[in-house]
Amino acid sequence: MEIQELKALIKETMREVLQEEKLLLCQILIPYVSDEEQDELKAEFGVPSEYTDDEVVEMTAWGKKCQSCFAKKQLSFWKNKFV
Repeated sequence: MEIQELKALIKETMREVLQEEKLLLCQILIPYVSDEEQDELKAEFGVPSEYTDDEVVEMTAWGKKCQSCFAKKQLSFWKNKFV
């Protein structure tokens, strides 16, 4: 196996592992909400589909930018470890 192929394989494997770990971390950090608590939240804040445009802030682009920056930092960290 060529060096470049090995590097590509390691890089792809590291991405997969980091993605799995990130998902596990998200699951751990998201608190459990009982049905009763969810009903209380709906009663107090309503349902997002009923919000008006002035009550909503679009965060998709910001979130993707942060995710991209985080991924670049992770890759540079691991690249420095193995190069």
